[in-house]
Amino acid sequence: MIRKGSIFRKYLIFFITAGFLPIILSAAAMFRLYEKNTVENTMNNVDYLLNYLSESVANVADDMKNINAYIMEQSRVGGLFENLTEQRDGNDQSEAREEMIDDIVETVINMNPYVKGVVFIGKDNKIHGDTRISGLLDKSYNCSYIPMVQEYLTGGLSDDFISPHKMNYYTDDTEVISFVTRFTYTDEISETPEVLGVMFVDVYLESIGVFFDNLNKDMLSILYLADLEGDCIYSINEAWIGRRIYEYQTHRTAETSKMGDKLRFFQTKSIPAFSWTLVGGTDYDYLMGKINTVKSITFLIISIGVLACLCLAFLGSRAFAKPINRILSRMRLAQQGNLDARVDMHRRDKIGQIADGFDEMLSRMKEYIDRVYLLQIKQKDAELTALKTQIQPHFLYNTLEVIRMQAISGGDDTVAEMIRSLAEQFRY
Repeated sequence: MIRKGSIFRKYLIFFITAGFLPIILSAAAMFRLYEKNTVENTMNNVDYLLNYLSESVANVADDMKNINAYIMEQSRVGGLFENLTEQRDGNDQSEAREEMIDDIVETVINMNPYVKGVVFIGKDNKIHGDTRISGLLDKSYNCSYIPMVQEYLTGGLSDDFISPHKMNYYTDDTEVISFVTRFTYTDEISETPEVLGVMFVDVYLESIGVFFDNLNKDMLSILYLADLEGDCIYSINEAWIGRRIYEYQTHRTAETSKMGDKLRFFQTKSIPAFSWTLVGGTDYDYLMGKINTVKSITFLIISIGVLACLCLAFLGSRAFAKPINRILSRMRLAQQGNLDARVDMHRRDKIGQIADGFDEMLSRMKEYIDRVYLLQIKQKDAELTALKTQIQPHFLYNTLEVIRMQAISGGDDTVAEMIRSLAEQFRY
């Protein structure tokens, strides 16, 4: 365990602060840059997809424009317009007119593989035309029951394009996009053009849908083609097709917008031929989902790396602290007077050199102390011996003198003389 105030604790704190903190801050900065780049790259990819799609749809629109131009040109060159004018004046040449219409219809059907049918409706509300697939056109249908057709015939409508709808003169319920060519006549008196007839070139939605279907739409949550009024011509969301999108004006003008509870990035592309607009929207959550996935994985890797490094640092500090703590414990024993304490560490690094030096110091210190201690003891012994040497004769003489005096006091002169002679012998 690393104690409070330990150099190893400080080392770990420094290691974390100086090592991992800059890495974490750098990772956070890199993620912000990655987030910005991801949004930019995604929007660039969306822009590329929309460019491709708008060019493809523009080609379809241009084809339809060319078909309308062909119809008008052929109606003048081939005599259809003149026939319609004569019909207006009472000279009805129906057989010639039907032949002219059939020629135009056959050519137009062969001009584009997505044309479902070409239908001409005159002032008499009769249907002239044909379809690519035989039997789909009900030529007996009374077009006076189709309000949209009547608006065109009376001049109430002048649009050259109709958003997805169902035409009642077909026997199936397939929705089509209609491109309209009006035949009008303006006399010298009236400035208001009179509609002599209308030709509808009805095109399958697949003419546009095929380009939508070929896209990688993972990054697009919203993708639709709308006309000037916001009516949806085609969309990856089938429920929107043919319906008016009320957020259309917002999508056209705003780079970001909330749709429901979701924030989306929007991009638009214009298709001038029919004033169409292609709108693509990317969910902010989709972008953040990709970013957060990368963030999670990266932070997981960083966290594992940090934990691994911390564990290694902790284990390394413990391995480094263990021999030092052993040295410290032996130093405390030496401080308490145990000079026999030894580290006994067989290492070739600096710590091993410190341990060997400490053991050698204790050995020399013990040897020195022992040598000094023995010299002091010998000196004391010599002093005691010298003192004994000085004390013993005097003590013996004094003792013998006391005995001699005791003998004299007892009147025993013989004994007293003998003791004096003995003392004289010891003296020499």
